[in-house]
Amino acid sequence: METPGLRVGVNGSGYVIERLITSLPFGRAQIVRTYDLLNIWNFTQRFLFPRTPGTAFANCFHCDLGLNRVRLLHLVNTISCSPTPWIVSYEHYLPRWNVSSDFGLRLLAKTACRRVIAISQYALDEMNESLRHSPYRDAILSKTIRINPPQPLLVRSAREKAVLPGPVTFAFVGRDFFRKGGLEVLHAFARLKQERRQFHLHLVTTFGYGDYASRSTSDHLRKARKAIETLGDRVSVHRHIPNPAVLNLLRRSHVGLLPTYDDTYGFSVLESQAAGCPVITTDVCVMSEINDPRIGWVIPIPQTERKVALRSTDQHLRNISAAIEEGVYAAASEAIRNPSLVVAKADGALDRISREHDPLSIMRRTEEVYFEALA
Repeated sequence: METPGLRVGVNGSGYVIERLITSLPFGRAQIVRTYDLLNIWNFTQRFLFPRTPGTAFANCFHCDLGLNRVRLLHLVNTISCSPTPWIVSYEHYLPRWNVSSDFGLRLLAKTACRRVIAISQYALDEMNESLRHSPYRDAILSKTIRINPPQPLLVRSAREKAVLPGPVTFAFVGRDFFRKGGLEVLHAFARLKQERRQFHLHLVTTFGYGDYASRSTSDHLRKARKAIETLGDRVSVHRHIPNPAVLNLLRRSHVGLLPTYDDTYGFSVLESQAAGCPVITTDVCVMSEINDPRIGWVIPIPQTERKVALRSTDQHLRNISAAIEEGVYAAASEAIRNPSLVVAKADGALDRISREHDPLSIMRRTEEVYFEALA
């Protein structure tokens, strides 16, 4: 077996880092976890204040003073002041603590930062827009590229899954239940139950509320619990299950759900599509890049030119909620009426995943970036 020739350090072991880096089948690179001066503070902060936002400075700044024995750092959503050469993959914008931070932009422009990797065209466009009037624009954009997240296929064909006979099975996956359209999903399926439609709904969530997008409250949680009671045995709630169990659940489902108000990416869409589940999504942020009417269902909601939902007023939020509920209801109704359409869309989704998110191709491109960065 070939000995890896390049040690690359990553800034943690979280879900997004695993999705983008450590799950890749590297051949010439060895990925190791690094530690920096903010680790202790990060641990303490998350223990004392578990709802600290991911945009907090300590969560997206790296400072190891060159103490880690690696030749290159590959960070996610994080900027480094390390003398060790580094690259960064990001979901939405950088610097994550403040897109206009002169300190952060200067670090991105310096030569120690070798590559900036957007994981979507949406993220690339956001970087272009945020740097429009910045003196660091050329230095940063000259090393900015795009690499899609990897996603292995979880089934080879939608025909591996028993769509008929029996009810169509839907799966919603998302910790921030209300930001991702969970309450609207429940209301739409309550209508379907009243019409005696045959379905089963799985919810994988902790029912988190109080997010920045839906601005949900305990009253929303009360409404969600009431709707779940109304659905009875048509719904199954999974509060704490590991990701492998989530993937197995998607393999047993037929249609995915992520009708989100706002999302930096939406990895559950990739996982659903890879499991042969066409997905019902909105069209904000990155959603229109990873889903379209040929391979799923897309719900248009009021938004700005930069694909951000119009949600600054209570009326805006009501408009979004109404559009999501009606869109989920219409799409789910079509899926229940026409299971063969579900199969056709699922095969299209599997084809898209295999073409645009193949882990082996993305690993090779990422390794090229590593060695280019040190050339």
